[in-house]
Amino acid sequence: MHFPKFWAQAQADARKRDGHGLDLRAWGWSDQTLEDARRMAATRLQNLAARVQNGASLTKTSAYGYGGERPLREEIVDSYPGAQDLLACVTRNRYGSLVLNTATLLFIDVDLPEPASPKNGLFGGLFGRKTPPIDARAEGRAVLRAALERLGPTSFALYDTAAGFRALALNRMYAPESSEVAAIMRATGADPQFAALCKRQASFRARLTPKPWRMRQRLPPGDFPRDTAATAAFARWLSGYERAASGFATCRFVEQVGAGAPLPEFAPLVGLHDEATRARSMLPLA
Repeated sequence: MHFPKFWAQAQADARKRDGHGLDLRAWGWSDQTLEDARRMAATRLQNLAARVQNGASLTKTSAYGYGGERPLREEIVDSYPGAQDLLACVTRNRYGSLVLNTATLLFIDVDLPEPASPKNGLFGGLFGRKTPPIDARAEGRAVLRAALERLGPTSFALYDTAAGFRALALNRMYAPESSEVAAIMRATGADPQFAALCKRQASFRARLTPKPWRMRQRLPPGDFPRDTAATAAFARWLSGYERAASGFATCRFVEQVGAGAPLPEFAPLVGLHDEATRARSMLPLA
């Protein structure tokens, strides 16, 4: 897993070949010191400016909100050391939700096709998703269950999410960057961007708390790392977000597919996941 401890941003004005001005910003990161992060930011900014002046296009941001050139810029909220390396960590993503990141505990995220919606309001369109029909959910769950059963002796916990399903492997460790995991993601119909992100970060991810817009909450102010003023504004936002989140679950446990108890090192993480997501409750999904 790679979640740097230090981040720094460099900024400069540049001009494209056609003469149009551009405000360039580049992030640097480091596991060692803030100064190292600043040096990297300055170097990456120079490279970015040279690319723009040479007519190159900038990296597009994915639907997950991150390009492919850097680690995820997320606040580390908690960490769980393993015998030799980091077993897992909890981070806060760009829209304020907590995310469980694991080194070898496999999560699979599968979305159902989104039902057509005639409206694109504030919480629709780009971010919103309508709840899948009951028959589509039942059919999709059956397809995923069958795919999991074909994977062999691994046992999985299967959950419903607001947009589809989540599965986690209970009694086997997996390597996020392996060809085996890539094959599993394809076989189960996992979201391709989710699969690519897990491979790039060398970790699996599972969102623990609801998406703000699904609770009619605004996005958090500012981006991590925040300055003093943004930190105070974020604290106010977080208070409202957590109050709203107390009335929702992030996923709902459905069943275990296959026999087998969680590995001893996984049991605390599975417990953390189920408690934080309120997976054993009947709260509405968000």
